Amino acid sequence: MLAHKEVELRQIWIYPIASMHGLQVQEAVVKGPRFQWDREWGLFDVDKQEAVAGKNCTLLYHFKISFEAEILKVTHPSSEAPLLIDTTQHPQNREDAEIMTLYGTKKGASEGEAAS
Repeated sequence: MLAHKEVELRQIWIYPIASMHGLQVQEAVVKGPRFQWDREWGLFDVDKQEAVAGKNCTLLYHFKISFEAEILKVTHPSSEAPLLIDTTQHPQNREDAEIMTLYGTKKGASEGEAAS
């Protein structure tokens, strides 16, 4: 039997795009086994038919991630124009969407609990 211990939460980090820098947040919504927006996106090499990982492509570590309202902003030091992702259009916000994740498949959106 496990002993109960007090735990102090000091920081919450999410990594919206796998293998890129994360960002520290003041609160996060728990969605199943993880936080909302944590590793929701990733890069896929169509030619190799595999996910692109930071350990194999260290250029990913040069990108910076930020949220501005409901927009995920991806910037790179060598680019003037950021990539903007409207999170309101994400499948998890649609009732009719089928969402594929590392944790399986589910139908539609579900409400989570805020963690802070």
